[in-house]
Amino acid sequence: MDYQQDEDTTATTKTEPSEKKTLGDKVKEEAREILAIILYLGCWLSVLATMKSLVLLQYGINEFKNAYIMAWITALALSKVIVVAQKLPIVHRMKHRPLFWSSVYKAGLFTVITMFAHRLEDKMIHATTDPNNVFPVAGVIAHTLSLFAIFFILFAYRDLDLMLGKGSLKKMFFKPRET
Repeated sequence: MDYQQDEDTTATTKTEPSEKKTLGDKVKEEAREILAIILYLGCWLSVLATMKSLVLLQYGINEFKNAYIMAWITALALSKVIVVAQKLPIVHRMKHRPLFWSSVYKAGLFTVITMFAHRLEDKMIHATTDPNNVFPVAGVIAHTLSLFAIFFILFAYRDLDLMLGKGSLKKMFFKPRET
């Protein structure tokens, strides 16, 4: 029970704690979170797929269709990894630090986690190397920096939203301003 003190009197009144979420509510909330991460990653990975496909097109390789399909499949797989990894205690080690450092930490951590998961999946499912990997070292560096930037934006937005009150940034970005 929470206790509140009335402004007019010195009497303290009991207030009921917020109602507990049902299993259905928790599932809906998790599904919304996963869908939001899938859409966010899918859009960004599609942008990266476009850039990669444009580079490959200069070498006579047209990979647009496959690149977009792989971008969305990767977004689906990475979102699953992100949702599971968010439950790890190591993720919240920097939550009391400034937002910038917390976001850098989470972006770096999730870049490493998702790259490890992606490499593990490649080793388990694909026995051959990617024939489209024209510049392997440059590709890994570009992929790592791109993932880091994508995750930095994601975690800075999410942590800032929690600091301002859940849903505040969404209202600021997508609701009309009151004048």
